Amino acid sequence: MPECVDSQKLIERLLETNEIGDLEGHVAGCPVCSELYEVHRQLAGVDLKSVEPADADLLELRRGVLRKVRNEPARERGWGPISAFFARPAFAAALAAVLLVVGFFVGVGGPRGMQSPSAPKETLTEGIELAASQSHRLAESENSPYLYSNVQVKELDSDTIALSFDVSTHLDLIRQKDDPLVTEVLVQSLVNRSPLDTRLEAISLAPSLEPKVQDALIAALLEDDNLAVRLKALDRLAADPSEPQVRAAFLDVLKREESVQLRLLAIDNLTAGQVPPEALTAALAEGRPEPGTAIAARARTYLADF
Repeated sequence: MPECVDSQKLIERLLETNEIGDLEGHVAGCPVCSELYEVHRQLAGVDLKSVEPADADLLELRRGVLRKVRNEPARERGWGPISAFFARPAFAAALAAVLLVVGFFVGVGGPRGMQSPSAPKETLTEGIELAASQSHRLAESENSPYLYSNVQVKELDSDTIALSFDVSTHLDLIRQKDDPLVTEVLVQSLVNRSPLDTRLEAISLAPSLEPKVQDALIAALLEDDNLAVRLKALDRLAADPSEPQVRAAFLDVLKREESVQLRLLAIDNLTAGQVPPEALTAALAEGRPEPGTAIAARARTYLADF
């Protein structure tokens, strides 16, 4: 019966030759070699020439892996009974080579900036466009497998926008305004706090108040540290002040905002949206003390009609 070290050398030849020799007896009685043999047997059965999976399947697989890595405590990620063997330099090198090969066949774009710089821009663009088309709420953009940075946007004409940003490599694209990638980049510029001029431009150019855009504008209204951004976000949201999420955001402005100007605008939009008087009164009572009388006077004017 061969020793473990000899058996493991023969097992590692499985990917190259598919010939493992007379190992049945040893593998049957050795848990370490048995588990290693099963790993290599499965790898040897992979047909790398088969039809590639759809991009949507790959993106969903990547998201699942990222969610698992983010949510699973580090102490639970053990390697099992063969951890000592996996730590060997020879096996680590072989495993790295296998992962590189498999990654080449299944990758469509690196998660969070990990994409290889040599990947064709066309493939990367297809990946981010697919992710953008499948993202419908702000939370999905925040959990995107891509991290956007150095965002710049510029309106070219009434129909198109020039996008400039880094994912893992820098991209300069021109897209129609209703392209999902345009919406994604504009939202990402707010989520990732791009320069002030870019954030202001992104709010102006946001093509519609679809749910993801609305979420991003509300986040900017309540969380951005620049008053000009908060004012511009409120102005865009004012297009539909009676929408429940927008109304709730304007009430939060009354509770949390320091700027008297922004609070006055919030009152104007709340009254335009026919906010219940008790909700307005409660938000004003919970808010910061007013340095003057403008806010109270504006509220009294509205409440006097009830």
